[in-house]
Amino acid sequence: MGVHARSRTSKASDQLTMREVHIARLVADGATSKEVAAKLFLSPRTVDAHLRDTFRKLGLTSRRQLRDLADIRQPHGGGSGLHLGAGELFRMLV
Repeated sequence: MGVHARSRTSKASDQLTMREVHIARLVADGATSKEVAAKLFLSPRTVDAHLRDTFRKLGLTSRRQLRDLADIRQPHGGGSGLHLGAGELFRMLV
């Protein structure tokens, strides 16, 4: 009864919203908040707010730590487009 701990085997991106994953992947690939904001038609402050939530959820303190997370990075070496796995796509459609 009560609180259950998150599984340590879950991917970091499973803890995030689709928007947070998209922003985190762009930032992990080296984009600045201003660049992400322009690409996604958001304000830089909104991007920073999503990053703060992402850092809190993942226990991170820097963009470097975000970049070093293997499962947040784009498949096949980068790029700034959003690539969805089958599970992410299914959750988005349901």
